Amino acid sequence: MSSRLLAPLIAVGLGVGTGYYVFQPLLVSYKESTQGSFRPEDDHHAAPAPPLPYTSLQPGKTADGKDLLPPPAQELPVEPKREV
Repeated sequence: MSSRLLAPLIAVGLGVGTGYYVFQPLLVSYKESTQGSFRPEDDHHAAPAPPLPYTSLQPGKTADGKDLLPPPAQELPVEPKREV
């Protein structure tokens, strides 16, 4: 019975030890940079969120600031229909 529990106990111990080894420096750094507490208004490291695509559709501008004109309508060449 104890031999069946040995492998899972080793796996759990190894997982906990690895997690502590990996995340402890990160948590210490986080604690130092936030002075022990985190408030969203204190977060000056985050970049501003980019706007979502297609939320503010505006006409394109030329180099001198004028609106771009819509492309001209294209007429496709019409080929006569062949009757068999």
